Amino acid sequence: MNSIEHYPIEDKEKFTANTFLDFLRLSKGHWWNDNPTETKQEWVFRGMSNSNYGLLPSGLRSFNRDSDNISEMQRIRLYDKIAAKFKPHLKPKPKIETLDTVGHYEFTKADIWRICIHEGIAQFINMAREINLIEAKWMESLVNPSNLNIDHWDTVVVRNNTDVEHDVMALAQHHGIPTQLLDWTFDPIIAAYFATETWTANKASDIAVWAFNERIWQKQAKALEALDKKQHNYLRQAFGTGLIRPAKTSNIFLSAQSGVLTLIPGKYHETEARWLGADEILVDNEVDQPFLRKIILSSEHVSELKSLLRREGVSKAKFMPTLDNVATTVRNSW
Repeated sequence: MNSIEHYPIEDKEKFTANTFLDFLRLSKGHWWNDNPTETKQEWVFRGMSNSNYGLLPSGLRSFNRDSDNISEMQRIRLYDKIAAKFKPHLKPKPKIETLDTVGHYEFTKADIWRICIHEGIAQFINMAREINLIEAKWMESLVNPSNLNIDHWDTVVVRNNTDVEHDVMALAQHHGIPTQLLDWTFDPIIAAYFATETWTANKASDIAVWAFNERIWQKQAKALEALDKKQHNYLRQAFGTGLIRPAKTSNIFLSAQSGVLTLIPGKYHETEARWLGADEILVDNEVDQPFLRKIILSSEHVSELKSLLRREGVSKAKFMPTLDNVATTVRNSW
């Protein structure tokens, strides 16, 4: 096992599809502190179709203006619309808010990103509410209907730094709206499935499953709070307040995936004009055990892993249960 900075990476060369799947299984002692009497699960998992991808939420990912992906082009259009609206109010760097600055609306580039995320969520919730797909109470956490109003966003994003209600954000996230959330699951086999779901042989890449232990992370953050405030803040920028457990009654995907989430506050790199992923923010780990692990499977074994998962009944229909996904899963078996 090779140690890279703050988290260990399991050597991809030692895994076949079978041993990779076996290593991930929850019955393995390394997920239970090698304690046979341990019963409380602490690790959660996230699958990535490319092992080079970091822990960066969809809403904070840099734009690819050369992309022909429809979702990416839509996200760029929304951002450009908001950036044009707020450009006269941009300031180069954050400043300390005082009573003297109230009413002087100045925004950083990082604020514009956050406004874009909240705007997308607001539009999603507004339309869903208007056609009675969700109850009106879901709008309570959004101060006003979305209207790109500077007064509104000064209140929501800059001065009070109010987060959209987690339940609302999770629902938007699971229907394709970019947010600051990262999906995790208590089931590593589900994570393995999502690592392979969009993988194709003609764009072969190594895949990865990340594992996160909230207890160890909280322990380190608490220890650093008094000793090193800067490093403590890095940990909080990486994983916020820890695991988020939105209500599953209104989110069938979250329930089917044994899902939890982390809200990534993020750290904006002014020089590079991009957000850093949670894995980039993190500092050296000084605890007995790491709170973050990365397990990699070489691209040459991914096709076999997909076959193994199908044999075990792992499918999109199971973890994203809609009739459309049932139909897709059936067609894929033909």
